[in-house]
Amino acid sequence: MSTEILAIACDQQILRSYTLPFTGSVLVRNGQEVEAGQPVAEIQMPERYQVFDAINGLKINPKNIDRHIERLVGEPVKAGDVIAQKSGLISRLFRASQDGMVVAIRDGRITLALGERSCKCWQLSREQWSKSFRNAARWWRWKLAAAGRVGQRAEQLRELTRLEPTESAAR
Repeated sequence: MSTEILAIACDQQILRSYTLPFTGSVLVRNGQEVEAGQPVAEIQMPERYQVFDAINGLKINPKNIDRHIERLVGEPVKAGDVIAQKSGLISRLFRASQDGMVVAIRDGRITLALGERSCKCWQLSREQWSKSFRNAARWWRWKLAAAGRVGQRAEQLRELTRLEPTESAAR
């Protein structure tokens, strides 16, 4: 059995790379010291998503769906633009409720990313990071146990999630 141990001294620098989930900008420079609670990046993400079931909403045959969809994936849309329509004696329309983009068309469902909002990514304090790591480790331990894969990996996770006793708890 082998166990990896990571020891970090108080004065060591920890470098960690992250990928932003959406387009955005990094607010700090390479090598800059960052305090807990300081914003390190800002991303622009959709305000909300809207999924429209074109087959049931327009009451069309799934084989003919391509004839009724007016927009392609990746196309920007303005509020009121027609996304899909069924023409005829009784016509039906699906319009964008606000500015956005068509992000997916699959199995007769059209997904729109609507609006835009800005979110900041913050540097966590050591306590916040430790707590989120322990919660993630507990979740994985539960997931492994539920899947019936309790073994060496589960034992390592158990070690990670053990809480160190505080002075008040030791009394």
